[in-house]
Amino acid sequence: MKWIALIFVLVALVIIAGTGWIYFNALGKPFTAITIDDWTSFGTYFGGTAGPLLAFLTVAGLVLTLLMQNHQLEQVAQGDLKDKHVRMLIEIGRDLEAMEAQHLTSDVTLGDVLNGASSLPSSGEQVFRTTLQSYVKVLGYFAQSVELYRDNISPYFDCRAFEQRGLRLLARVEPYVQYLGQMGGPGLVIMRAHLENTLVKRP
Repeated sequence: MKWIALIFVLVALVIIAGTGWIYFNALGKPFTAITIDDWTSFGTYFGGTAGPLLAFLTVAGLVLTLLMQNHQLEQVAQGDLKDKHVRMLIEIGRDLEAMEAQHLTSDVTLGDVLNGASSLPSSGEQVFRTTLQSYVKVLGYFAQSVELYRDNISPYFDCRAFEQRGLRLLARVEPYVQYLGQMGGPGLVIMRAHLENTLVKRP
């Protein structure tokens, strides 16, 4: 911004100096011989020649300033949107972690079963079914949020990290698809498509 303002100042000085040089060079008089009438004529000449150029330069500078401010506002808005998406994904991730800590029995959690640290106890099977279905619903929100981040912010950097996390969580759930009901299988397929960006979208 500063260097653009400097360019405008330099151009304005060149216009002013050039206008004066052209007039007094054409006048053909030494500086000491210039009369009041000459200065009056110069004022008229300057106002008619340099005035419009300086006015155009002022308008151009104003337009450029407005465009740059608009661009800066768009960058701020984009940054705010990115922060909101990231916070949302982090919060959903925390919800998933909290759900994994839920106990199926006194000594076995959902996370233990999904991680393979413990087999599914028969006494906790019904609790596992209910908890897993809730877990998958939240995981679906996570997968959809990743897709929104990819479409609205960027498909790179943070998005890749969230994609990989979602795919890891999904891979742990897929072996237990029989506990998710009739629509469990298709639901997991759609989640994977959200995360891998392979979902066919309507134009």
